[in-house]
Amino acid sequence: MSEREAVGAWWQSLDEDDRQRLLALSAQAYLPSDFAVPLQLAGVTVIAMGTRKVGEHYEGLYEQPHVLRDLLDELLRQQRD
Repeated sequence: MSEREAVGAWWQSLDEDDRQRLLALSAQAYLPSDFAVPLQLAGVTVIAMGTRKVGEHYEGLYEQPHVLRDLLDELLRQQRD
């Protein structure tokens, strides 16, 4: 399975709230950490960029995979048309 197919299958498994959270991300935003591991488990390469302190704990910063950004951009274009 290609990463593009893996992103498509993963996207289908998300609920509407999670889909809306992802669609609201700017292209420059980090991927929310709660999406990183499930996306990796689906077979998509997710690159960790670092960490940041949030309250008492640290949160991972992840780059949006290009295949995910491509899907999000396509879905946003469809919404506009």
